[in-house]
Amino acid sequence: MVKRIVKALLPDSVKETLRQRRNEQRERDFRRHPVVTMQCGEYTLEIPSNHLLREWSASQPFRDRCVGITAKFMVEKYRDATVIDIGANIGDTAAIIASYAKPRKLIAVEASDFFFRFLERNVGKLPGDVVCRRALVSDRAESISGSLAHWGGTASFKSGSGDESVPSVPLRDLVDDRTVFVKTDTDGFDFKICLGAIDWIAEARPAVLLEDQLSGEQDRELADTLFKRLNEVGYRNFAVWDDQGFMLLATSSLEILADLHRYLAKIAQHKGHKSIYNYDVLCLHERDQDVFEKVCQYYREN
Repeated sequence: MVKRIVKALLPDSVKETLRQRRNEQRERDFRRHPVVTMQCGEYTLEIPSNHLLREWSASQPFRDRCVGITAKFMVEKYRDATVIDIGANIGDTAAIIASYAKPRKLIAVEASDFFFRFLERNVGKLPGDVVCRRALVSDRAESISGSLAHWGGTASFKSGSGDESVPSVPLRDLVDDRTVFVKTDTDGFDFKICLGAIDWIAEARPAVLLEDQLSGEQDRELADTLFKRLNEVGYRNFAVWDDQGFMLLATSSLEILADLHRYLAKIAQHKGHKSIYNYDVLCLHERDQDVFEKVCQYYREN
């Protein structure tokens, strides 16, 4: 109680200095942990010993399976396919994709230099043509002022923090003309990435599986805008999973998606225990109704 009162009385500049020091210490602690291995799908990956994936692999065994299942049915339909994995981290979702499907080409994109070193080593074990790109993906090509903060199992970009200038690239500059599936998990940048690439998405009509993570009302507006734009260019089918990997629903209704966003925004603002942090949402163009039905059928049976 006394500590909270003293903290509340501190000037904002002092609070910010203390916060930055805590974050710097947390990042140093994260980076110094030893390297171990873990099984991810059919592959054994190197991973920092304090990475949260090691805990999640036991407590949330279905997490990210939707990425592999979507890849499986998209690659079966489009056999000369390219799959792009944005926010590839240490290569865990790339390994899941390779376990369920064998795309002609896999492009794995990661912004963090720390995780990128693991990614390069780990994807060397995967079959086919695997290309690693170190890049911060955003809605346009520019240099963004900010820094990457590492914690647990992620590297979150904090714009305006630190004095680092990080170059960013739009999605369209990473894909090729055979890209049929885009997975993106970038801790809050996903809506901007997809909205910035909406013209390419309308043209190429890939399956898009994004992390639906909201921090407040501004993110909710972005999310609702994105799904409205996707619907306008022919995306009629949406499947939603919770952050543990269990399918919540399959729908063509934008109103239902808006209700889910309203719920998630409320949860994000809640200061107590959170039961859910984000969704994974698969967006499929109407031409891939058959893929949508196969994905839904898989989750009804498994």
